[in-house]
Amino acid sequence: MDTGILWKFGIDEKPVSILVSCKANMRKSQNLSPRIWSGKHPSRSFYKIAQDLYISTPEATFLQLGKELSLIQLITVGYELCGSYGLSVQSSSGFLRREPRSNPQFIERYLEKCEGIHGVKAAKRASSYLIKGSASPMESLLSMLLCLPPSLGGFGLPRPELNYPIETNEGSVAIRRCDLCWPDQQFALEYDSDTFHSDASKLHLDSSRRSALEKAGVHVVSVTKNQVFDRGQLFNLATITSKRLGRRLSPAPFDFAQKQDEIYQAVFE
Repeated sequence: MDTGILWKFGIDEKPVSILVSCKANMRKSQNLSPRIWSGKHPSRSFYKIAQDLYISTPEATFLQLGKELSLIQLITVGYELCGSYGLSVQSSSGFLRREPRSNPQFIERYLEKCEGIHGVKAAKRASSYLIKGSASPMESLLSMLLCLPPSLGGFGLPRPELNYPIETNEGSVAIRRCDLCWPDQQFALEYDSDTFHSDASKLHLDSSRRSALEKAGVHVVSVTKNQVFDRGQLFNLATITSKRLGRRLSPAPFDFAQKQDEIYQAVFE
């Protein structure tokens, strides 16, 4: 395989996972890690990128990972596929901005064509928890911690719109986006940038954005990294959010802390 072609399309990690139809075709090497996928291939499973070279579509990749990852890990991958960021070891922040690769509806429609394929049940379950539009791992983490059901380590709150556009009359910017927004309640959570937003100028922009949103009638609560990673502060944030949304928090199961840890680990492993 010409790895130069893969590099051209941004596939630069090794080994590269490849699909083969049977064990006889498995030839493991330093550059390649084969996986078996026998049986039918639903439409929209592959893109052709060169002569005799195809790559899995985001939806097919999600399905394939359904037989390899835990439920929480798969949800985390889904947030990334449906978000405007991609993890990258080459970036100091750990991720790069890019266009979304898919959305929950595309994934769900694809999985409907995959009955009987190994991994589809896990993939379907994970897809039911996906929210499109996350712009960073921290936004994905906060959304999962607040909105996944308590049985999975979340607080079971209603799903927000991620990076929801709000019209404002603030300066030259007509549209401001809320990190996590519940439009009907005119309520938003804005993550205070540090690790994932790189410099002081970005901090100033975040402050300006919050001010503009407040003037547009949206009640904004700032969220710090400490609040996200401290269980007590996170519970207080969930309580404030639930009251604003007119909801009560569901009772936490006995293994709630363990399930929360699985979310943290899945996002930052």
